[in-house]
Amino acid sequence: MAQRPPIAGGRLLLFQGAPGTGKTHATLALASAWQSWLDTEIISDPEQLFGSPQYLLDVVTRGREARSKRDRWQLLVVEDAGEFLTPYAKSDNGQALSRLLNLTDGALGQATNTLVLITTNEKLDNMHEAIARPGRCLASVSFASLARDEIREWCRLHEVPVPDRTSMTLAELYGLTADVPIASATERRFGFAA
Repeated sequence: MAQRPPIAGGRLLLFQGAPGTGKTHATLALASAWQSWLDTEIISDPEQLFGSPQYLLDVVTRGREARSKRDRWQLLVVEDAGEFLTPYAKSDNGQALSRLLNLTDGALGQATNTLVLITTNEKLDNMHEAIARPGRCLASVSFASLARDEIREWCRLHEVPVPDRTSMTLAELYGLTADVPIASATERRFGFAA
């Protein structure tokens, strides 16, 4: 959160975690904390962005002249885009991985003062070796469910009863404030019913 330009190293931020662990919440908090020096754009069609060189160039250069006069940066937020990070990304998505790497660690990203934040539910240890190499990421953050002590503290701060759980996601905790019942894990069965 305390990061300010100049940015040294890679320009890729990775937020990984199971659904409901707070990736979107953290993304919005980060964008708010950095709003004094960058503009945030949410990308709703990452397959198009990384699939089309012209579209990518249009997005990263849009408003560049105005930003450069005010020394502003750009943050592209790409949610749920783990498919661009896998070892099979090149065969599955063509040049999308190469374009992402150029934008975050190549000439294009350096020339446009662009950061890219990707959120994913995929495990970070399953990503392509080009993404995982040292120096590529400005930050790689894993989000997990909260443990018993963290649950207790969160509930105290939000004045809600502490559930008898050993772990909970942030989404489940916020559900408590709206009296949303916590769904129990469903039993998975395999086979045929008689």
